[in-house]
Amino acid sequence: MSTALRLIQASESDTIHLFIMDEIFRGTNSVERLAASVEVLKYLANGKDYTLIATHDLQLTELLDGDHRNFHFRETVSKEGLFFDYQLHSGFSKTRNAIALLAHAGYPNKIVENATKRITNSGI
Repeated sequence: MSTALRLIQASESDTIHLFIMDEIFRGTNSVERLAASVEVLKYLANGKDYTLIATHDLQLTELLDGDHRNFHFRETVSKEGLFFDYQLHSGFSKTRNAIALLAHAGYPNKIVENATKRITNSGI
């Protein structure tokens, strides 16, 4: 929280800034994290400063689409692991890899299968 506040305070000066954040407000409940993140990032979208945000929160990327441009890396999951192309692509990522990584890491099949079913059955 204190880091985000320092960025907000810095943005109020006449100096142009590049703000870089990774998973803003991680570690708090999802409802308040999302609400606070949207408002902070909208505040920083002041037309003067530049903000680079790394997030896995698809809901956040959708809510900020008008104020921020989304980019992503593409990945390939294989038996050998996860590989990124390290090229920026426009828009947000439409792929998922966390459950495949669980399988690759050796998690029990029951966990992998049930997590996959949970996504399929809930429409997540």
